[in-house]
Amino acid sequence: RADNLRRSASLLFWDETAGIFANRFPNGTFSKRITPTSFYALLARAASDSQASLMVKHWLLNETRFCINPSWPNNGTLDTCWWGMPSISADDPAFSTLGYWRGFVWGPMAILVYWSLAEYDHL
Repeated sequence: RADNLRRSASLLFWDETAGIFANRFPNGTFSKRITPTSFYALLARAASDSQASLMVKHWLLNETRFCINPSWPNNGTLDTCWWGMPSISADDPAFSTLGYWRGFVWGPMAILVYWSLAEYDHL
C-alpha cells in the first residue's frame, strides 16, 4: 500500500516544469505557490534521487527561494541566507519579509523538511 501511495504521489504531484512537488488543482494544473510542504514528499520517499537532488539544488539552496546556507554556521558571516526556510518561497509575490505567516521560519515546517532530507542523506 505504501509503495502504491509513493508512486501515486510521484505521478500526481511532481511538477516537471517547476522541478518540485506541488499542490495540484482539480483541473490538473499545479499551484505556483511553493512552500516547505513541497519537500514533505521526500519524507514519504516518493521522489527519485534525481528529483530530490533537483529540488535541493534549485529550490532549497537557491538564495532567491528557500535560501538554506549549506555552510551555516561555519562560514562566519551573516549572509542573506542566515535564517533560511521561509514559509513560502521568497520569490513568490505573497512572500513578506516581516509578515507573520509568509516570511518567517516556522519550526514545525523546518523540522519536517529536515526529516524529509534525512531520507535522502545518501545523496
